[in-house]
Amino acid sequence: METRRPTSGARSTLANELLDRGYIPIVPLLSHYWHMQTPQHYLVWMLIDLVLIVKAADYVLRLDGESDGADLEVFVASMRGIPIVHSLEELEGQRGR
Repeated sequence: METRRPTSGARSTLANELLDRGYIPIVPLLSHYWHMQTPQHYLVWMLIDLVLIVKAADYVLRLDGESDGADLEVFVASMRGIPIVHSLEELEGQRGR
């Protein structure tokens, strides 16, 4: 079975839907645009992302698809006791717990 990564447009749509539902999404893909202006090493972007997760995330929404960065986010969040969800519906079910 082929696993397809969501397109950047689909991720942006999901981020907007999360915002509309009252969440404050952390969108690591936004660092791509920053990187286009002032390139940094990949690990710099990952460090920024992981610090945001550790300091500010209540949940990590892991989207389908292969991603070493997302796998690292899940690992770090799990080590910190931050719940991992895999869909908007699952996230909504966790709200308020």
